[in-house]
Amino acid sequence: LPPSVNWWLYQAGIPRQRIKDAAAAAPLRERRRCLKGFYADGETLPPFPVEALLPDWSQGEIACPRPLTELIEWLQKRPPVWLRAQTRDVDRLCGELTKADIKVERHARMNNALSISFSGLNLRTLPAFAEGRFEIQDLASQTVAQLCSPQPGEQWWDACAGGGGKTLHLAWLMGGKGSVMATDIRLHKLQELKLRARRAQFPNIRCKEWQGVPVPRYHKLFHGVLVDTACSCSGTWRRNPDGRWTSTTAELDEFNALQTKLLTNAADAVMSGGTLVYATCSMFKRENQDVVGQFLEQHPDFALAPYNCPLTGIDCDGMQQLWPWDGDCDAMFMAKMRRK
Repeated sequence: LPPSVNWWLYQAGIPRQRIKDAAAAAPLRERRRCLKGFYADGETLPPFPVEALLPDWSQGEIACPRPLTELIEWLQKRPPVWLRAQTRDVDRLCGELTKADIKVERHARMNNALSISFSGLNLRTLPAFAEGRFEIQDLASQTVAQLCSPQPGEQWWDACAGGGGKTLHLAWLMGGKGSVMATDIRLHKLQELKLRARRAQFPNIRCKEWQGVPVPRYHKLFHGVLVDTACSCSGTWRRNPDGRWTSTTAELDEFNALQTKLLTNAADAVMSGGTLVYATCSMFKRENQDVVGQFLEQHPDFALAPYNCPLTGIDCDGMQQLWPWDGDCDAMFMAKMRRK
């Protein structure tokens, strides 16, 4: 058991020997049996189905290609920490991490994606981090910028940049050439991005506030626009399990309206023949396929652009939902469109 659990047991007055250990990959039912020691002698855990680990309303929102119980099993596992190497010499970075007693594994397809085992070390204290040679970024999130595939010399707009993980990735893929404009309604997030861009020495990133409204001067200005919108964040429930019980179905309608608005207003900035990418860290159709479907119905000058997924290698018709089993990562939705 983790040290924190031993502390809880001590505070609760429960003898440690009453709690059995479960293997890290143990099925949910086995882990549930291990909790019996928390109950008084003779009592048992109240029966409940595995599906009860997800709120009832959410299950109808998820178009899962595998049994729902398998998805729940994945949501019960701690995800690994993923790094994105921001250097050409990835071997050197891996060597430095190994010397710091961090076990590193490179992804088979995305060579700059590194999975590390938890060591308790503060990664931000490492010289490689201070020098901007890696960023902490989930594998699914790394896939989005790869899908955008920006080219050196192009102009890109990251419309809902937040802290700027994907902005930095776009700038990296462009080799520091061209420009990436990062916008958000939250100015404190843009300040964070400025610090990260300075650390990584990217001169081609500009930060501006955007309130989500149409900007006429941006009309057909950019080679590509990324709209990674606010959402329910259900795709990150592995990392934030409390989100299952703090989210509500009523919020999905609000998110759908906001996402449609942001996608519509940002899409006007895509030049003819340019790329529009819509992404969320959600598993819900109402925030993903429904939003893209509504947008395409109202904007016939855009069409889905088929692609080969950088993470899985699977050919897609233009929309794809990534699942935790696709790379031991968060769930992420991506849609790639082209302006005619």
